[in-house]
Amino acid sequence: MKLPSHIWHLHGAGYPNQRVVILGGTHGNERTGVEIVETFLRALELLLEGVVAIDSEGGSFQVEGLLGDLYFGIGNPEAVRQDQRGATAEQPNLNRCFDPVMLADAKQDWGDLRRARELAPFLAWADVLIDVHAVSTEAVPFVCVGRLEERHLRYLRHFPVSRVLTDPDNILAEDSKRAGEKSSGLPTTDEVVNSHGGVGFAFETGNMRDFSRLPVVISALEALLTESEVADVEWINSFMQVVRRLAAEKYFGGSWPEMPASPDVQHVFALVECVVLDDQESDFRFEMGLDMTWATVQEGQLVATYESGKLAHASQSGAVIFPANPEKRRTEKSRDNSLFHLAQEWRQISR
Repeated sequence: MKLPSHIWHLHGAGYPNQRVVILGGTHGNERTGVEIVETFLRALELLLEGVVAIDSEGGSFQVEGLLGDLYFGIGNPEAVRQDQRGATAEQPNLNRCFDPVMLADAKQDWGDLRRARELAPFLAWADVLIDVHAVSTEAVPFVCVGRLEERHLRYLRHFPVSRVLTDPDNILAEDSKRAGEKSSGLPTTDEVVNSHGGVGFAFETGNMRDFSRLPVVISALEALLTESEVADVEWINSFMQVVRRLAAEKYFGGSWPEMPASPDVQHVFALVECVVLDDQESDFRFEMGLDMTWATVQEGQLVATYESGKLAHASQSGAVIFPANPEKRRTEKSRDNSLFHLAQEWRQISR
């Protein structure tokens, strides 16, 4: 399999074991994941100094201590370069481009979709994916997994989050579907992995410009790498020690912050509705406090008002998920069609 650009592949000398992917920059302006990958690459350069040269656009090299295949990657390098959500202004969402119908439709062609076509075979081959994301508003960290199954639980317990978002009914597919189009599944990176028998997670780490949570994210990734057994524990410890030092020097005055306690219970929510943005309206505003993911609403409650005075209410009680940014406008070609989503709690998991 051809390695996509901006993917760095670490492998051992023995027979391949687990294939683990850590991805950042699926959305180019979500800097936490980009910073994670860049810090990992800097740490790797220090560990391998004088042994191998790490190319800025990716590559594959053997590392002593690896038991499987470990990949660090930038999901959407052109969007990262532009510091924009997507590489194409009119359809800026790589993470809504992995619908198999869309991938196979030769009539559709734009920057983010081309990158999805490059990444999809690679992601389908992965055993474990952690795609590091962030949101444009304030939000507590949480984890997304399309269909939560038993095989996910051994990894899920290592995420220091109290909320998990699932989408068993493909609600997110409404985000990327135009009128009259059919969807064959969730159009996200984690679903590519999950639908091929692996375990894929999107780790939503909070506000996209807030690096104060980097220590929590790095500690979680260390635990996830250890759980995956992609490398021996000694190598993981040595590697993450360098990662922590680099992050501490850049963001925390050289001192590694104390880690907060992880929650004892994870509350699992399922998406139940996508409230579609009215394409006849030019602007909108959310009610106070409802422009943040996980804001609680009651059935019938006013959530947003369009410029024309048209009202958008919650059809059922639940939590607001991924509220649209009022500065974004739905254009004729836009793939971000939602005003907001609603989710409801359906189970709890003790950690």
